[in-house]
Amino acid sequence: MRRIFKIIFRKSPKVYWNYIRLLGIFLKFVMYLMKVHRVRVMEEEWDYLIILDACRYDYFKKYNNMKGELKKKITGCSCTPEWLKENFSGYYGDVVYISANPYISNVEFHGFKGFEHFFKVEPVWDYGWDKETGTVHPRKLVEAALKVGKHYPNKRMIIHFLQPHAPYIGKTKISRREANINDNTPKDETIQEIWRLVINGKIPINELKKAYEDNLKLVLKEVQRLIEKLEGRIVVTSDHGECFGEWFVYGHPEGIYIKQLVEVPWLVIEGGVKQRSKKIKVDEKEEIKKTVKKLKDLRKI
Repeated sequence: MRRIFKIIFRKSPKVYWNYIRLLGIFLKFVMYLMKVHRVRVMEEEWDYLIILDACRYDYFKKYNNMKGELKKKITGCSCTPEWLKENFSGYYGDVVYISANPYISNVEFHGFKGFEHFFKVEPVWDYGWDKETGTVHPRKLVEAALKVGKHYPNKRMIIHFLQPHAPYIGKTKISRREANINDNTPKDETIQEIWRLVINGKIPINELKKAYEDNLKLVLKEVQRLIEKLEGRIVVTSDHGECFGEWFVYGHPEGIYIKQLVEVPWLVIEGGVKQRSKKIKVDEKEEIKKTVKKLKDLRKI
């Protein structure tokens, strides 16, 4: 039966995506009925929040060597845009967001305006992108995080790595170069092209899993190097997981709430006390805006 489904999906992408949409509707209903508790990162305590994009809990547990308290949490999201909208609805004046992911930017990207939600956005993807591999090497993000951190010692920091998300640049490589992706293909379509090759059987699923594992090992090594230079409460987590054919799902389509996509690691590492500025609440920001408006109106009198 599984083989028959694979053949149908390969020959008819439209049938596959209709299946994904129907599965999404069903799983949303199930999650609603079960009233699953979903983690909200801004309601948690941390000085540094390290995001490993598309990191599954089971893989993290297997390969992580960092000391700390590891828990399994439910993100309730299956892709980055969904995660951003769920977790960052307000303005967070005490947070600097350093990102290798283009979804968090100084301009609007896929409906999310990072600059409207954080004190500062450092778009490492904009200047640290490697054209050959189609991603940002985690080493680049570590360098940027340490540099930016020196300028904002009193701010909390979200440090968003792209790995273990595709493209895969670890020991087992599957990137633009290995997948023979045309140079004219936009960088935000590189991942979709890799998954198309997987669904069509041109990249074996076992090779993909090995590449994912090696990508995770690569980023964990860099995260270890980073946390050794940080002081404060550090949390290592993910925005969502990844699928390798479970429920015939590949990658991380929006609205698909199966455990491979919503179970994420939550590793807490205590590293001393970090002094930081007071949080600015959303209502306080609105009050500031109103005050500024009143002052401007007074000048006109």
